[in-house]
Amino acid sequence: MLFTKKETKELTIAILILGLIFSFNEWGIEKFDFMIGIKNLLRAIILSAIILLPQVYIEKIIGERWGVTVFYSLWKIKSPKYMLTIYKNKIYIGIIAPLIVSIISKGSLALPIVGGFSTEEDQLKRTGRRFTRLTEFEEAKIAFAGVIISLIFVILFKILLLTHLPFFEKGMYIAATMAIVNILPIPPLNGSKIFFGNRIFYVLSLTFIVASVIFLYLFPIILSIILAAVLTIILTIIYFYYKEYSQ
Repeated sequence: MLFTKKETKELTIAILILGLIFSFNEWGIEKFDFMIGIKNLLRAIILSAIILLPQVYIEKIIGERWGVTVFYSLWKIKSPKYMLTIYKNKIYIGIIAPLIVSIISKGSLALPIVGGFSTEEDQLKRTGRRFTRLTEFEEAKIAFAGVIISLIFVILFKILLLTHLPFFEKGMYIAATMAIVNILPIPPLNGSKIFFGNRIFYVLSLTFIVASVIFLYLFPIILSIILAAVLTIILTIIYFYYKEYSQ
């Protein structure tokens, strides 16, 4: 099975939440319009699914290569003792936080921190490897692969902008936002796994993703990737020299 029943449920919720926050202020131009709002909500939900599902799928594929099973889940924390009467088990921060941010900002700020992946090791699959347990750097590679998928969608939607359809413009915005936010070193985001896996790799990943997204909004695709790669190499070398090599 590609996704477990629990994953399917939580991915569905995650996609719905992403759809809500990415269409929060699109329920009419001058006044509230239910039909326009539903149309924009469905568009955001479809685009969120198009971007998130391949990301999780690729993370699973890469995880299999490293001998682990990757699971997607919503961001949740255990309920403090004084809140057990309200929340019996866990608080779903991945549902609450994005919605609160959208409400406070009136939809001008979308915070797609809804969930992330965890891994379960299979000792038999890791037989013969140097380390019997998944290393932090291996987990970082899985996380980076997931973020790259969002960047690939930014590129694909930029190409499709030639059709001048608002659908693809919105898709590029959602993919770009998810890529930049997901690279941040905040649990449960992929960026946190890259950051703790290898600092140099994180600097490289952060610079390349952020620079690529910015340049893709300014320049043609090939030039954007070249500029991002050059900037990434320069900043990574500078970081390595002053923060790692000099110590």
